[in-house]
Amino acid sequence: MYQKILVPLDGSSFSESIVAIARGLIFDCKGTPDLILYTVVEPFRNQPFRSGDDWNEKMKLEAEKVARNYLEQLAARLSSEGIKARVVIDYGDPAQAIMDYVKKNGVDLIMMSTHGRSGLSRMVFGSVADRIIHHSVVPVLIAAPAGLRS
Repeated sequence: MYQKILVPLDGSSFSESIVAIARGLIFDCKGTPDLILYTVVEPFRNQPFRSGDDWNEKMKLEAEKVARNYLEQLAARLSSEGIKARVVIDYGDPAQAIMDYVKKNGVDLIMMSTHGRSGLSRMVFGSVADRIIHHSVVPVLIAAPAGLRS
């Protein structure tokens, strides 16, 4: 079945709701697939009241620290249930970073949740899930967050 499963997360409870589905899939798989908990730190834009690359680098390092802590806590919870998960943090545009990671690392399934946005909100904020669905070279399992499922 699947050997490498990528689970992109953004730290929200919406995105994390896919983890329960991933857990079930892993228990059903023969062998033990490589579960990759993945997040993308987006670049910080220069602020008018801040200058220089030093501020951007500090913000990037802090964002990475917060993301790593979040993913490692989630990986520890999964480990206590007998599921091994790796933590990966990347940088850039989330959808593009996910697609690049998949191609470079032999991922064969992406599992992610949507934020459930529609209409104007989706148009303004865009949809990483939508871009992944339309451009992925591997299967994508998308689930609505638990509170939005009917």
